Amino acid sequence: MTPKSSEYPQTTADYAILRNEGGFEPITSSLLHETSSKWSSKTVSTDQSLILFDASTSSESSIESNNTSVGAEVSWVWIPIAWTLSQYIQLIFAIAGIVGNFLVMAVLFKRRAKSRSTDTLIGGLAGADFITSILIIPVPVASSVPTSFLGELYCRIVSTAILLWSSITASTYLLMSISVERYIAVVFPLYFNRNFNRRRVSMFIILVWVMSVISVLFGFIVKTVDDETHTCQLDYHYPTGQVIIAYYWFSLRMVIPCLTMVITQILIARELSKQASLFSQVSRTGGKTGGTPSFHIVARERVIKMMFIVIAIYIICWSPNQIAYLGFNLGWVPASFNHSSLQKVLVLLGFLNSCANPIIYAARFPEFRTAVKEMMTCIAGKNAPLFEKIDMKSSETMNNQPIANNV
Repeated sequence: MTPKSSEYPQTTADYAILRNEGGFEPITSSLLHETSSKWSSKTVSTDQSLILFDASTSSESSIESNNTSVGAEVSWVWIPIAWTLSQYIQLIFAIAGIVGNFLVMAVLFKRRAKSRSTDTLIGGLAGADFITSILIIPVPVASSVPTSFLGELYCRIVSTAILLWSSITASTYLLMSISVERYIAVVFPLYFNRNFNRRRVSMFIILVWVMSVISVLFGFIVKTVDDETHTCQLDYHYPTGQVIIAYYWFSLRMVIPCLTMVITQILIARELSKQASLFSQVSRTGGKTGGTPSFHIVARERVIKMMFIVIAIYIICWSPNQIAYLGFNLGWVPASFNHSSLQKVLVLLGFLNSCANPIIYAARFPEFRTAVKEMMTCIAGKNAPLFEKIDMKSSETMNNQPIANNV
């Protein structure tokens, strides 16, 4: 279903700028209406093409730019930050994400000599969330952009928020990679120990970042400064462009990663249950177990539960936002949703995800709390893997228990 132009405001209302009584409330690149496909549609009388308006403009700024005298030199005009409650909450989330993810990176970097794939991936995830937290700090946005090289750079890089959406996409797929890595470690332990090392995982993280940047480059290609309104605008030149991009983002950020993470977690739980049952049978028949059942109990209680919580938080933070975004672009959500209190809540809920993981690590892993304390007090601690201790025990168990290799 293609959204009709009459269903949307006939102004260049910015979906990343939430209106309030005191003026404008700029929220950096709204998680609901991303800069690639989120602007209101408007039919242009000359060519009837679908114009997707810039995320750095507003109806007032459009009027201001249209009133500019012909031939007058256009300069930068900025909308200042209106520090409302939602802006303060956004800033708190940004600071919490910066501090929390920095601590995760610092602790893992200190243990880098002994780190393996899980620690490396979690460090990469913390790095992506760290960058995201920096980029969601509220900043002023331009309401009038000159037709110049700097103006083009602003529209193509800043207005489209390429860095922000690249880091968010990288964070999503690194989280998905951790889930897949956990599945391989549990189901195929010998293959995992032979092929997963820090160097290969580091190269994979770089590949994830490259693909994440490529996935948002279309905004850089088609976004430009409009010569008449002096605002950043995006024109798809065909009526179904908005719908196609909506499905693209929803599939890329929700369908593919969520299905992958849920399926792998179910398979991990089944495999651990199966292994625990086999080892329990060995124990009852008088076989040598060497404490193996306790390993499986720990594995289920710590690895599965932590990953389940991380994935659940991701789905809770992102799914309402992305479902509303898809519905808006398909015409299922009314135009009144724009600038509404519900939109603000969904935007902030999405930002919450960037600072949630360090809190989960601190709550679920006493070793992480101890490592942070040792680093803060300059106490020499253990130089050992932090999140992968269980895998080392698993490797020893697999070598000592032939039955486990056939599970």
